[in-house]
Amino acid sequence: MVQLDKVRSAVSALAKTKPLVAVFVGGTSGIGEYTIRVLAAVCANGGRTRVYIVGRNAKTADVIISDCARISPHGRFVFVQARDLSLLKDVDRVCAEIVGLESREVEDGGRPKIDLLVMSQACSVFQKRKGKYVGSHIDSPRSASRISIVMLANRLSQKRKKASISSCR
Repeated sequence: MVQLDKVRSAVSALAKTKPLVAVFVGGTSGIGEYTIRVLAAVCANGGRTRVYIVGRNAKTADVIISDCARISPHGRFVFVQARDLSLLKDVDRVCAEIVGLESREVEDGGRPKIDLLVMSQACSVFQKRKGKYVGSHIDSPRSASRISIVMLANRLSQKRKKASISSCR
């Protein structure tokens, strides 16, 4: 197994060479919160990290963002409000917001992308299904919402291709 200090130094070196973009779905508590804080600490020495924290609790996110900004002053930590990620409508809205935020990076000389996607959102298996999920052979809306979030990286790569094509004209 790779030693933890080697992993930390590799991530820190990566963040120093180019902006590291991370999306944490379920980032306002538990594993997501802890991982955000560790990433901020690892990238504290000059890493230009962009972190999107997707969650329901804005007050908790504000505390996390404040703490991480103190730890990693070169990083940017952004909260994206989610209401119910078991509903595809909410997943689509959250993904569109992240795509919009990342697409603005192109205007600032950066590239829209996601380097790290952490999905630690909680969905109760005992919870009754909400809303309708029509037009798919995927049985579980929870599975479909996770797949939609994973497809976020694909949406950004399409934006990147369009941006690079238009910049060549």
